[in-house]
Amino acid sequence: VSGIATFIQEAAIVALDQDTTWMRDNYKERRDTSLRMLEEYSIKVVKPEGAFYFFVDVKEFNLSSEAFCEKALYEYKLAMVPGVYFGEHCDHFVRLSYATGVDELYEGLRRLGKMVTDLRQ
Repeated sequence: VSGIATFIQEAAIVALDQDTTWMRDNYKERRDTSLRMLEEYSIKVVKPEGAFYFFVDVKEFNLSSEAFCEKALYEYKLAMVPGVYFGEHCDHFVRLSYATGVDELYEGLRRLGKMVTDLRQ
């Protein structure tokens, strides 16, 4: 009844023949630089091993992941995804993507650093 259109299948074949080393290296650099920045702010994070997301541990702030994300959005202009959306056991995490522009990523990490510094005071 349904299937993938022929032109999409042909595009996939072409895509599979492309050298993506440059992009993999780019994401690795973003990940590693982001991890160093998070470490500077003493932010605990689960190091990604296959995706371009961090799970940031926000348990120390005694806020639900939704409350943490709302505060980040409205007070620091920083968008993240509440961990509770991935299950109740993840409510002390927020998800942060590093699949964005480098300038935006590092600015977002600085804002997160400012937020956690303010919350710790």
